[in-house]
Amino acid sequence: MSTAKFAQLKSIFSRALELPEDQVAAYLDEVCAGQAELRRQVEEMVRQAVSADTELLVPVEPERAHALELGAVLANRFELKRFVGRGGMGEVYLAEDRELGGDVALKTVRGGLLGSQGVARFRREVQLSRQVTHANICRVFDVGKEVVDGQDMIFLTMEYLEGETLGQHLAKVGKIGVEEAEPLVRQLAAGLDALHEKGIMHRDLKPANVMLVGRRLCIMDFGLARAFQGGTGAEHTQTGAILGTPGYMAPEQLMGESATASSDIYSMGLLIFEMLTGKKASTTDSLAAGKTGLPEVWENLVLTCTAREPGSRPKSAAEAMTLLDVKPVVATQWKGWQWAALALVVVGLGSMYVMRNQTQENRPTVASTSVNDEIERARGLLVRYYKPQNVREAMSILDGIAKANPELALGHATQGMALYRMFGDTRDLSLLEKAKDACNRAVQLDPEMAEPRVTLGNIYLTMGRKDLARSELKQALELDSKSADVHFVMAQLYRAEGRTEEKDAAIQKAIDLAPDQWNYYNWKSSELRDAGRYEEALVELQRAEKLMPDNPLIYNNLGVLMMRMRRLSESRKAYERSQELEPRPRTLGNLGTAYYLEGNYEKAVELFQKASEADGKSYLLWANYGAALDRLPRRKPEAIEAYKKAIALAEPLL
Repeated sequence: MSTAKFAQLKSIFSRALELPEDQVAAYLDEVCAGQAELRRQVEEMVRQAVSADTELLVPVEPERAHALELGAVLANRFELKRFVGRGGMGEVYLAEDRELGGDVALKTVRGGLLGSQGVARFRREVQLSRQVTHANICRVFDVGKEVVDGQDMIFLTMEYLEGETLGQHLAKVGKIGVEEAEPLVRQLAAGLDALHEKGIMHRDLKPANVMLVGRRLCIMDFGLARAFQGGTGAEHTQTGAILGTPGYMAPEQLMGESATASSDIYSMGLLIFEMLTGKKASTTDSLAAGKTGLPEVWENLVLTCTAREPGSRPKSAAEAMTLLDVKPVVATQWKGWQWAALALVVVGLGSMYVMRNQTQENRPTVASTSVNDEIERARGLLVRYYKPQNVREAMSILDGIAKANPELALGHATQGMALYRMFGDTRDLSLLEKAKDACNRAVQLDPEMAEPRVTLGNIYLTMGRKDLARSELKQALELDSKSADVHFVMAQLYRAEGRTEEKDAAIQKAIDLAPDQWNYYNWKSSELRDAGRYEEALVELQRAEKLMPDNPLIYNNLGVLMMRMRRLSESRKAYERSQELEPRPRTLGNLGTAYYLEGNYEKAVELFQKASEADGKSYLLWANYGAALDRLPRRKPEAIEAYKKAIALAEPLL
């Protein structure tokens, strides 16, 4: 079926579902005039949508009739304690398992399904479900048979979940906020992946088949599931039937074509849309770019999952979740000198070098006590490099020392460090070159000094020259294996090379050697955060904060962490605290990012504009400004100009 035909079918079907039952026929007479096959398809889809499985666990009034007597014992094992609800396939009871102890949910099959197909369907549900043990999958235990009023009754037992379905929750709250929804969506994806890894697809994913038990999400009801590997699955399909719930089906399912795991991905996209908007996608025309009303990242996720062609969707639910980590062009994604909201990837300042007596004839002269004191004063200022005035004051001291003592290696090494700090704050490429020159001069004057090689390693990492960085750091490590700074920058090199185990060992070595350095914990926190280990990242940030409570960079990174955890109000507070301690354009930009993710594009534009004007050299801020402007239709021309400005600023850095 062509895309146009499918769009027509979907539109008619969606409208038919909205109409009262007695108005559907007249509506179809009008819109399907002369198209008998189209009308037949719509009528069948509406019929199945109306008769599809309802809530699996629906609270009912106590007086509502049910087929089985409470207190009855089925299969000499399961005592019925409470009637829970009625679904499309039968009834659900809370039962006590007398043999193993504990409560189970007991689900019966409706009398009309007591043919071979109904029994086969139940047995298939158990066989498939028992293959999967996962926290986000409702466990199914066994199939049983009982004679009731002279007739065979089939039932299954499964994990009893005390909670509410996603459908019930949405009916109560309307929609779910982004912060609350993200962990649920990730659990939904994890459950689907667990099914798909076993070669099983659900085929009827909808709010009624998703259970919320506190903060835990469970996928339920595999009555329509079938193996999609190792066979066609034809033995599970009724000819001409659409198995599932049309409002949550992928296009290929609606057309009666073979369903795959990609069909579940499509249904997942519809569920995510409904969770965040409170609207059923089947009754809206919102599944188009710019029409969902969702933040950009979430819109991209939903639209990618619900692509018309299966091949255009994510290959797995896990792959779909990676789309949540792709933010708009915002500062929080960048590392190294592009840090914005992240920790600066720079050499630590905690391991101070002890000046050595240099007695050989050709070695540089030793600094006088007063010069040594001045260098130490500059270093003390650089420890708190998060205050720009400290770096400027340190540079003033070091410039004077370099002019008065041009042969002093330690002076040049410290000057190179300070210049690199200034580059990190301004991204002025001339400062990066000056830092490299100062460090090279220090190496020429004292080849046995490790410190300037550490800074050179950082400079080369910033330039993308991992080979040169590796060479400098290797020599620095040979010269001083006890330098915490060497191990700290080695950790950054290992990260750039994708060597995770070595990276983790190196940063821990740095911390062991210098446990009082806030920037080590700060950097480690960023790594844990990027790995999705948010609680551990928070612990490391708290250690950094304890060491340096007046450090705005720590609160800036706390803002990033809270943003990743979708705790956006806490994220804003952290950025505001950072801005109070040390006003910075990039912090202001990150605050704009928080508003952007909340969908408050007007406020985001205001903040990005102020930030980009205050720091005219930051391509990231200009790119963010463009991204926010682009969300406001009337300001798209300004967005284009902001993007052009970002490109012009970024190109020299490439």
